[in-house]
Amino acid sequence: MAKRNRKTQARREAVLGDYIVLYHGGLPADICGRIIDAFERDPSRQASKTAAGIVESARGGEMVVMKGPGWAELREFVNQKTIDCLHDYAARFSGLEFILKREETTLSTPVVEKVGPGQEFGWHIDSGPMGTYRRFLSVLTYLTDVNDGGRTEFPLQKKALQPRQGTMVLFPPYWMFPHRGAPPLREVKYKMTSYFMVPERAQFGL
Repeated sequence: MAKRNRKTQARREAVLGDYIVLYHGGLPADICGRIIDAFERDPSRQASKTAAGIVESARGGEMVVMKGPGWAELREFVNQKTIDCLHDYAARFSGLEFILKREETTLSTPVVEKVGPGQEFGWHIDSGPMGTYRRFLSVLTYLTDVNDGGRTEFPLQKKALQPRQGTMVLFPPYWMFPHRGAPPLREVKYKMTSYFMVPERAQFGL
């Protein structure tokens, strides 16, 4: 019985792990570099915080929201690449079709973050806490390579993603996908996040 339970658990982990999809080279290296340069010049840079505006002890680093005219060109490019990945993702998992048919589906403004050696983003989920319940798909983009630490860890799926420049990662934001950004040990880690969201009062029918 114990052996059968282990096999069943392994199958469940494999199925959930399939929903974490990596798009290597999803964002060109030169665009990644331009985003980092713009981040370093942006005077709105601030301590990383939650959607509710809370600076948590388990979350280190600095962030910039890609708002304003100075970000317009890069933001448009990033959003288009993100939408391209979404269409491929939806083709793999047809359950998204009834959401994507609605014109009100939105993409949040990308947030760029800089995480230094020893800083991390502790265990969390992306949808459910205050201000995040509308999210139905997370998008994480690595803007730099990190070779020592800095992995994105999904313990229930037994996955640990090593940051590689330009890789875009799409995954569900729900309670089945707790994860953390482990601290880089020597290098600075730059990453970008955004979310596909349902409307405020949407009710989806199959």
